[in-house]
Amino acid sequence: MSFFFEIPNSSITKITVCEAREEDDFFDGDVLIFPDMIKYRGLKESNVDSFFEDVMVGCKSWGGGVQDAMTGSYIFVCAHGKRDVRCGVCGPILIDKLNEEIQLKGLKNKIFVMACSHIGGHKYAGNLITFSPRPDGKIMGHWYGYVTPNDVPALLDQHIAKGEIMHKLWRGQMGPPVAELKGENDQKRAKGVESSNNLSNNG
Repeated sequence: MSFFFEIPNSSITKITVCEAREEDDFFDGDVLIFPDMIKYRGLKESNVDSFFEDVMVGCKSWGGGVQDAMTGSYIFVCAHGKRDVRCGVCGPILIDKLNEEIQLKGLKNKIFVMACSHIGGHKYAGNLITFSPRPDGKIMGHWYGYVTPNDVPALLDQHIAKGEIMHKLWRGQMGPPVAELKGENDQKRAKGVESSNNLSNNG
């Protein structure tokens, strides 16, 4: 079991449990932090308090574990079936299709796919969150819903490869400053595009 943390420029931090994938160098107790692209190794029950105090509260490096930099793009697919069966059914199918397409495109060491727990909105299954570089290199998180296996090639080619949002499936962006978010919303409204950016655990 690993964890990923999304730490935006606000007082809210999203914590989600994801699977450990030793074949991709992700082990039990690893903590992945976005958008910083940092991986801490070796989090145990005995040092959770020090980790939160140092990293989550103090915004500094954690002295209790090894810190590694991460590269590439990351896709977390909700496969949580206990709260609602929809993600439990759709998630594994999406994961298989994503891994199949990644293998076909020769991107195995550049795009990493993991099952994760509840990320909000089971009614939007298939649900996933991506963290990937924009054309300017900045790492951004995006929430997608109603994703089907047929959408996977476009997701990889359009969003991951080019940084272009797939508006028909897009649920929102994770972690932008409020002023930046407002500016993007104003631009979308001017173009007649409606979106739901303020995402919460709704579902």
